[in-house]
Amino acid sequence: MDSALQYAKPNLAKSQRPIPQPKSMFRTHCKKKEVLAKTEKKKTIRIVHDVPPPPVIESDSMAVRFFNHHPEANVDPRPLEEKIQDIDNLFNESQIDDRNLFELLVQKVIMCELHYGEKSIEAIIGYIQLGAFYNKIEKYGSAYRHLKDAYELSEFANLDPHDRLFLAVEYVQTLFELGFDGNEMNENFLNLAETALFPYKNITDSTLDILYRRDLYIAQLKMCRRKFAKSLKFYQRAINLYHQKKNGQLQSNDQINNCFELNEGVDGELGALNLNAGLAARELKDKTTARSYFLTARSIFESLELSNKVSEVDTYISSLVEKPKSDDE
Repeated sequence: MDSALQYAKPNLAKSQRPIPQPKSMFRTHCKKKEVLAKTEKKKTIRIVHDVPPPPVIESDSMAVRFFNHHPEANVDPRPLEEKIQDIDNLFNESQIDDRNLFELLVQKVIMCELHYGEKSIEAIIGYIQLGAFYNKIEKYGSAYRHLKDAYELSEFANLDPHDRLFLAVEYVQTLFELGFDGNEMNENFLNLAETALFPYKNITDSTLDILYRRDLYIAQLKMCRRKFAKSLKFYQRAINLYHQKKNGQLQSNDQINNCFELNEGVDGELGALNLNAGLAARELKDKTTARSYFLTARSIFESLELSNKVSEVDTYISSLVEKPKSDDE
């Protein structure tokens, strides 16, 4: 089997991004060693009384830091519930840059914990949103920490199916990003990913982006398990959803081919999808289907002037040609 196929590690193209163990948050507090006075020359012993330490001032708390850096800020006396709703409205109504988005997400998580409790549905949603943000900026260790907490808490919460799918997709992305060693995925991470995502493989009530990522990740998980027929099925579903989310509707093959010729709506991610689908079909000995996907991938990579990927696909296409039998056989 070609090394490029082994477990079909995600991101064959850099643009295809289909969710280190987190460091302990506990600090070790060491008791200071008592300093005893040395015995004086006349053998008299000086008694040292323990002096209580001065009170600790939490000067590095979030609130103190905020007002130290924002002396002009006014305290908002409104109920926390109203403030949380305002943040959600900002998410829904406007484009927020990453810096402000991070600050708003942190504020929302803290307020949800204070108002609803750390195990509340509202707090869990906040953890998911913060974890998804960390995935977006490729801070996968931080994403893993928040999404793992959200996933474990969600087992005892009445989350909406769409929110559960959103959580599963983001969580599985971190497992993919952190779980690969070379071309093989860590078995424990692989099991976690399957447990998290497979219960939602047939949900249709969600956004096109979430449904696309779900099918893509399932296809990759099936490839890791060498279940090539199911992998191909979900790659085909992912390709269809890719075109839907790019163009708003499912296109015919002729329309898709026209896009390739015009270089419209085509990127390396679509090329990688077709390449992986071709690899799955080749493992099934379905050379016709494999060739079709390989040629599509080649057209995309060629239009993007990715010569190294074109050469890679050419190698796979050549592997489909049966070697002529020698006269001795």
